[in-house]
Amino acid sequence: MMPVVSSHTGWVWRCQTDCDPFLTCGTLDKLTDTHSLHAQLHGRFRVWDDAEQVRTPKSAKGQALLALLLTSERYERGRGWLQDKLWSDRAPPQGAASLRQALTDIRRAFGDQADILQAGRKAIALDPARIRVAQDKDGEFLEGLDVRDPEFNLWLAGQRAAQQIAQVPQGSDPLFTPQSVRRLPIRGAVLFLTETQAPGALQITETLFVDGVIRTLSEELEVEIFRKPPVVARPGTLLVSVQAFQVADRSIGLRVSLEEVDTGVILWAESNISPAQGAPNTGEIAMLALGNRLAARLRNALLGRPLAPGGDADANTLASLAIHKMFTMRKEDLIEAETLLLQAHEIQPRGVFQSWLAQLYSIQFVERVHAMDDLREKSEASCARALEMDPQNSNVLASVADASLVIGRNFARSAQLAKMSVAANPSNPRAWWTQASADLYCGSAEAAHRAAINAQQLANGTRLQFWTDIQRGLAAIVRGRTVEGLRMLEASSALAPDFHPPLRYLTALYAAAGMEDEAQECARRLRVLEPDFTFDRLANDPDYPVSLMRQHGMLDAVQLR
Repeated sequence: MMPVVSSHTGWVWRCQTDCDPFLTCGTLDKLTDTHSLHAQLHGRFRVWDDAEQVRTPKSAKGQALLALLLTSERYERGRGWLQDKLWSDRAPPQGAASLRQALTDIRRAFGDQADILQAGRKAIALDPARIRVAQDKDGEFLEGLDVRDPEFNLWLAGQRAAQQIAQVPQGSDPLFTPQSVRRLPIRGAVLFLTETQAPGALQITETLFVDGVIRTLSEELEVEIFRKPPVVARPGTLLVSVQAFQVADRSIGLRVSLEEVDTGVILWAESNISPAQGAPNTGEIAMLALGNRLAARLRNALLGRPLAPGGDADANTLASLAIHKMFTMRKEDLIEAETLLLQAHEIQPRGVFQSWLAQLYSIQFVERVHAMDDLREKSEASCARALEMDPQNSNVLASVADASLVIGRNFARSAQLAKMSVAANPSNPRAWWTQASADLYCGSAEAAHRAAINAQQLANGTRLQFWTDIQRGLAAIVRGRTVEGLRMLEASSALAPDFHPPLRYLTALYAAAGMEDEAQECARRLRVLEPDFTFDRLANDPDYPVSLMRQHGMLDAVQLR
């Protein structure tokens, strides 16, 4: 009788007699191969069938589409995700048409095996029982595949970097396994040393200050922290020295320095004197700002080091690059930032990465990169995951608060989350920023102004300065302090020329004040960023992202064209 073959298991039953093949009188042999197609991802990408006939699609986009499917967990991806990775620079209708064309190219290449590719309305998949990825990993991942799309190339760079990280040399430190490289901070460690040995106000001040810096740093990065010198210092350890001192009027000051243990090189040092007398006041804004600046220096020093062993694109690096791109406010950077954050989360799942995605989606709406309907579902999912994974992280709470306001339009939820963010880490300028935003929408102009000033002072000299300048400007205008508000809006626009909101507010305010030349100049700059901008849209389009101006009547006098 003929052998009975299972195409799903790859086993064949060979009966020794003519009896029922499902009885136990035969032998069970493993077939050498029952897959219909095979794919090679390392070296030059190619697909072939059992007869060694080439089945590789001719187009680069077709090859890239297959690679994206073959690297997923079940050989399946959403249509929208695939479209964004390969046609991110095209409008959705054109991207959808290009995706259909790539699917046609793949089916044509597969020939009589075309049904291995399964395209539905929401997802595209390959039949995992009929296609196998070769395990040979000689050569670069997708070597020579040239796809002219920034999102695909970022994904490709992340895949290559992740594989480099996983390739740990034999005989290396057993601490560095493929799993631990992704989980542990292999960039060195931070040792905090306080100078005051005797109990008292000075010692408490040092301890509380260090506590705050560790909280801020740990909310953003996974780092190794020591408060006593370890027996053996890890290479690349950073040393933070904190010394409290008392001045003549009994005020307490702090001197903080950062140096490399290996070289003794001083990287940064700064001092601050608190106005409090006789008692530690590490909650005073100037002290909190000092801690913030130290945390920023530590973050830069840690991320500026090469990762060992392996490549340099770990989750922390990818997320840091994404945040940098996010706050450039340039459209192409805002698109790339999403890819980087998703890659960071794939390497190391953390709630803070999901919260940055939520913040990014809010910015993408305000900057008119994507429409609200395209962002709402992704924003809600990122918010839910971030809160589930890290509900006490002030960055998570701040981002979800902002998303709840901007995209969810749930002002009460935003206000509550903002308060929780400030309580979780009062040195976080984003926490105070969201508190000010919630207060503005809830009608508490004076409270919003105070919170915005706190945010601005904490962010002074950091990448978030323009972000907090506009918030203080809006709060000042709503409170009736127009000159202060205009000055802050102009400062924000000067620091971030591609940031849309300050130009929108300045255009409306200048127009309402009868300052036609200034209004027209701001409108001209805005049209460079938004070619479809008009004064009519600013004043009358309910979907144009200027809800705060509309709520407070700032658009009533906008009549220019």
